This record gives sequence, C-alpha cells and structure tokens, in this order.
Amino acid sequence: MERAGIASRKRYELLFGALGLLALAIAVLTFLTLFVDMAVKGLPRLDWDFFTSFPSRRAAIASRA
Repeated sequence: MERAGIASRKRYELLFGALGLLALAIAVLTFLTLFVDMAVKGLPRLDWDFFTSFPSRRAAIASRA
C-alpha cells in the first residue's frame, strides 16, 4: 500500500518536472524568436555615425534612417 503511494507521487513528480521543462522551453524559444527578429531588423540600421554622432534636435533629421 505504501509502495503504491510512493509510485503515484513519483509519477506526479515526473509529470511536474516535464511540464516545467516544457514551460521553460516555450519561454526560451519565445525570447530567442523576439531577439533574432530584433537583431535582423536592427543591425542594418547601425552604422558608424550612430555610435559617434549626437542625436539631432530636429525630429525630421533624427528620424532619417
């Protein structure tokens, strides 16, 4: 009787661990997808002027890409 209870708790522990790993994998994949999307869209906009120049006070000039 005691062994059946232990075996049942072990199954729940395994299920809980698997669900935790699944949730973690979904979160990491979501983060990686967003990060790669940001890098693909943002890296072409970076140039030497971006790092060495001050931003313009005029919005029309500052927003030129």
